[in-house]
Amino acid sequence: MNTTKREFVLLTDKFAKILFNTKVGQKYLTKLISLIIDTPVELLGQNFIPLNPHISVHPDVVSSEADLVYENGDIFVNLEINFHDSYKLNNKNQIYLHQLILRQVSSDKEYTNIKKVYQINLNGYDEFKCNEFIYRSKVIEEKYNIERYDNLEIIDINLYKLYEMDYNLVMEGTDELKKLLYLFVCDDNDLLVRLYEGDRFMKKVLKEANRLKVNIDDLLLYDKEEIKRDVYEAGVKRRNSIEIAINLVKNTNLPLQVIADNTDLALYEVEKLKKQIDEGEI
Repeated sequence: MNTTKREFVLLTDKFAKILFNTKVGQKYLTKLISLIIDTPVELLGQNFIPLNPHISVHPDVVSSEADLVYENGDIFVNLEINFHDSYKLNNKNQIYLHQLILRQVSSDKEYTNIKKVYQINLNGYDEFKCNEFIYRSKVIEEKYNIERYDNLEIIDINLYKLYEMDYNLVMEGTDELKKLLYLFVCDDNDLLVRLYEGDRFMKKVLKEANRLKVNIDDLLLYDKEEIKRDVYEAGVKRRNSIEIAINLVKNTNLPLQVIADNTDLALYEVEKLKKQIDEGEI
């Protein structure tokens, strides 16, 4: 069993944009979207075209710059890479979703021909804290669970869960999406080489990603200090939550769900901490 200790490193939106704009990266992006929205590649048609991330329908609207926005003949995809959760972030992502719908309508006739918009969030955290890898959200009628609109969908992918998975389970498993996304959470190139052994396409993607990583500082393609700050803030927030939860478990009789609600941790994470405390590991 592999026991290599790895640091959780989430690829940034700036790096992903560069990678997805390469020839092999465009095919990688199309394959990812195909698996995420459960639509065969051949039905997606042409490759996705990157759009200007400033998607506001009005110049005075704030929070209008999305991470990565793509379009093909049938759909829009807004791909967001999120380090940590916040109300501000969720509200911004919600605005992007609606702006991509609004920008399609410039006359009454276009109300009947609106392309579906997918908001795909690649998260370094568990959005709903239910220990799932993928969450799918739509606008539905509450009582009868009937979909209200079919032109928008939000898909949250829990990359932290993927990071925490045993490498051998990813390698030996049949989930192609997890294997493709492992590139986003693993900074051990030897593990990635083993994972993609026999997969000519992903070998090309990995080679391209490694080439970009080597040259990215010289090309000044991203703000290293901004990335370091995002990673640091996310790490500090999580460490503080864990420390508070440990103290509450040790020194109070509060229900674990209450502790989870007040520390922004998932219930299963608090249960795991209590087990470690009970077994003397903490």
